[in-house]
Amino acid sequence: MSSFIASRFVSICAALGVLLFASAARAQFAECVQPTAVPDAVFDTIVDQAGFEFGSISAKACKSIVNKGVSACRTQVKLQEKCFRKAYDTNYQISVKECHQLAKQDRKDCKSAAKSIRKEGKADADDSKDFALDVCKDDFKSALDSACQNGISM
Repeated sequence: MSSFIASRFVSICAALGVLLFASAARAQFAECVQPTAVPDAVFDTIVDQAGFEFGSISAKACKSIVNKGVSACRTQVKLQEKCFRKAYDTNYQISVKECHQLAKQDRKDCKSAAKSIRKEGKADADDSKDFALDVCKDDFKSALDSACQNGISM
């Protein structure tokens, strides 16, 4: 193996290793919360702030609280999905800058791998958002309504 081929092989392996490592760590951005975790977090926040009043509130007030809670749940889910999409865009831009350090063909392969990681990550974030939005409108809504009307056992 010539030294040129060997160095090119090492460059490709290094670039792909960085990208594969990034892919394996996908959806683990410290600045973002998984959208699927949001409904539980919003529920816990509402319940923690409710105090002793839950269980002794009118049905009309509970309906208003539940509607506001569902709205907050949906908003927070969408914000976290946006956080992931932005993080994937940022990491893609950084990866492309790293790819520019490689030879022409290696650079092309590196950019292609980075683009695939970004595309898959955004699709995962969208799926997570869709699932979490369903939880907000169904399970979350039901649990919050029950907690509001029946109280919360601590």
